[in-house]
Amino acid sequence: DLRGSTAMADQEGRQAYIDALNQFFDATGGAISAQGGEVLSFIGDAFLAVYPCGRNRKESVVATQAALASSHDAIIRMKAINADRISSKLAALRYGMSLHIGNVMFGNVGMPDRLAYSVFGSTVNEAARLEGLTTKYERPVLGSSNFKDYAGGDWQELGSEALKGVAQPMAIYAPMSN
Repeated sequence: DLRGSTAMADQEGRQAYIDALNQFFDATGGAISAQGGEVLSFIGDAFLAVYPCGRNRKESVVATQAALASSHDAIIRMKAINADRISSKLAALRYGMSLHIGNVMFGNVGMPDRLAYSVFGSTVNEAARLEGLTTKYERPVLGSSNFKDYAGGDWQELGSEALKGVAQPMAIYAPMSN
C-alpha cells in the first residue's frame, strides 16, 4: 500500500501521481515477480500478491522465504527510487507491506461480463489488516506469527493487536533485516 497517496495526488497532479504509482508498483511488484510471486490485483494505490504454496510444510517454507526475500528486495528498490525522487525535488514514497500465510479460497468472481481471478477468506482480510498496522509501527514490512514461524530468520516482536473481524489478537513481528 502506498501511504499518503490522496495528498500526493492533490499536490503533484495527475501525471506525477500516476508516475509515482507506477514507480511503486514496478519496484514492489517487480521484487515479488522476481521471487516467483504473482500480483493478482491492483486495488487503487495497493495490490494483492500471492506465492504458490501447497499444503505441506516444505512448500510453505519455500513460499514464505521467497516472500520475505521479496520484501527485502522491494525495500532496496524503493530506496533507489526515493533517492532519485528526492534528488528531483519530489517527495519520497512511503509504503507498507504485510507478510502472512494461511488457507485461502480462490477463483473467478464478479459479474457474468466481468470476472476477475482472486483469493478470498480470513487470511486475505488478516493480511490487509496487518498491512494497515505498518503506519502505527512505522515499519515498511510486518509479518504474522504464522509467517515468521515458516520463514525463519530474525524477527522483532512488536506487540499484539486485535484486528477487526478476527477473534483472537494477532502477534505482530517485523523482520530484523529490513
